[in-house]
Amino acid sequence: MSLEFNSWPRSLLAAVMIGGGIFLVLLLNPFHSVCDTQEELFREELKKEFFVERKLKQKGFKSSFERAMEDCSYSNSPGGCFDFFQALRKMERELSHLSQECSQQMARIPEIRQAFQKGLLLVVNLAWGEKTPETYLEKTGWLGASDLHLFCQLKRQSQRVYGISYWKNFSEERAKEFIDKAGLTASETLSRSLLSLNCRNYY
Repeated sequence: MSLEFNSWPRSLLAAVMIGGGIFLVLLLNPFHSVCDTQEELFREELKKEFFVERKLKQKGFKSSFERAMEDCSYSNSPGGCFDFFQALRKMERELSHLSQECSQQMARIPEIRQAFQKGLLLVVNLAWGEKTPETYLEKTGWLGASDLHLFCQLKRQSQRVYGISYWKNFSEERAKEFIDKAGLTASETLSRSLLSLNCRNYY
């Protein structure tokens, strides 16, 4: 039996056409959640520091953050690490402005996840320095108060966006690495590491 649209009431035909139009729009433009919308803004805000166009990335181009991190690791000095810390601060600030659900979505973006994790690792290693700190008073190395504040923010943010266990696993792995280098007991090594910093003094 064929459908004779001409025999349909105009109101029914209009409803069917409108419904079909809405379905087509949704099909071509999948529904965006609030976090999806915020991700677009988040990417745009951090585009200069953390993202590289696909064509350029395939040619081996690095983001400005990756270059800043390499410069910082090489120089291990306040001047050489300025751009590195500035980019990390910007990323942490943008994450902190979002709800936990949305910040977790942003933290899963490969470029952001890599920057967060490698950046946090480098901050800890910078404080440790090239040789084992002689006392717990040297645990912060050359890092200033603003750098320590950022470290504490990243520590708190890591638990917020990656889960409570993330920091525990991270600190245990870093502590083991320092213990192997220092040849000290676990408690002695930890006391000389930035990992034992009391962040209540820097929030």
